[in-house]
Amino acid sequence: MSKALQRCLWLAREMPLPMLSGDRVYTCGLAEALAGTGVAVTFLAHEDEDFRQPGEPSATMRWEGISGGTRSYYWVALADRLPVTAAIHDTPRARARLQAMLDGSADAPFEAIVLDQLGSGWALRPIQRWIAARRNADPAFRAPCLVYLAHNHERVVWADMARDAKGSLIRRLAVANNARKVARLERQLIREVDQVINITDEDVMAMQADGMRCTGTVVTPGYSGSIREPSPITVTTPRRVVIVGSFKWAIKEENLRQFLTAADAVFAEHGIGLDVVGMVPNELREEYEPRLRATILHGYVDDIEPIFDNARLAVVPEMIGGGFKLKFLDYIFGRLPVVSITAAAAGLPAGIREHLVTAPDVGALVEAIVATIDQPERLNHMQEAAFEQAKAAFDWAERGARVKASIEHVLNAAAT
Repeated sequence: MSKALQRCLWLAREMPLPMLSGDRVYTCGLAEALAGTGVAVTFLAHEDEDFRQPGEPSATMRWEGISGGTRSYYWVALADRLPVTAAIHDTPRARARLQAMLDGSADAPFEAIVLDQLGSGWALRPIQRWIAARRNADPAFRAPCLVYLAHNHERVVWADMARDAKGSLIRRLAVANNARKVARLERQLIREVDQVINITDEDVMAMQADGMRCTGTVVTPGYSGSIREPSPITVTTPRRVVIVGSFKWAIKEENLRQFLTAADAVFAEHGIGLDVVGMVPNELREEYEPRLRATILHGYVDDIEPIFDNARLAVVPEMIGGGFKLKFLDYIFGRLPVVSITAAAAGLPAGIREHLVTAPDVGALVEAIVATIDQPERLNHMQEAAFEQAKAAFDWAERGARVKASIEHVLNAAAT
């Protein structure tokens, strides 16, 4: 008799609500999609001051926040065996809550435990110790399927960060040291879990080229956001470009720095405006804002539509970082044509990629924007064609069913 997945413990770095960044959107969308298949999902993560329980309770989705904050960033960066993103979430309260969840599941055991992103890697050893103790007490105990949900090929991301690191010698050494810790933990997770779920085929191939055992289970994001009505670009549309994101993660911040450095003066020279929407770290804002000539750093806005209405192009300027860039979907369903770094678009279906303007590096991207922004007919064709390709391709429910089926396949293979 085949074994069904009924209960799942989902561990993440932080509560994904509100969904202020692409990784939060993917985490929340996939966890809720799995719950939508009837699996009882218990979601355990650190909560911050912004976290709010969903307005409508769900019979199959339970949110369990860990209070008390995370550990000190700088102390952890220097002293811990784990990379920063995992070590800062490895708190006594987090360990106690995890242990209580595991011990309390004896009567209704979790058939699967998801470790969402590298930042949840701190939990691997405590979970393995709990499994070993249960097996010692009961040789018939069936361990849960351990799943690593990889948003990126982290070794490559942090190798790029270390290569491009700026600042003092101490800072560059710290980044390089963290990159080594990232590579070690990522390899350990992929080696020791039962199932790896990747966000793109490209990440699977890159991990396999690194000698890592990847199952090849790929689950790209779905889309559940708003879809704007068509808004054709004309010669009267302001000559503005928009970037939307959350830039508090070091890699996102570095990508923004690189683009502002390359683009602002050129845009000012050509009469092009740039709107950056989303949380910008204070240090970056204080460094750049006094000298920006073409760029407005808006921060978080309640309504993005007026900014989209007054733009001709949306930009994905990310040189560093793999995975799937969810902002592509926000732009495409927001009815904006997109220009992107070529590598950043790798996770998109080919039918969508062919309707973007892409460039190999930031300098070429800026040139492409200048060359394209005054071609409204081309821009409208790009947007409409990309939208037509995307509108039926990103259903969350199908992705939840696929995750459930992939875990059940592992569970039943282990039982034979």
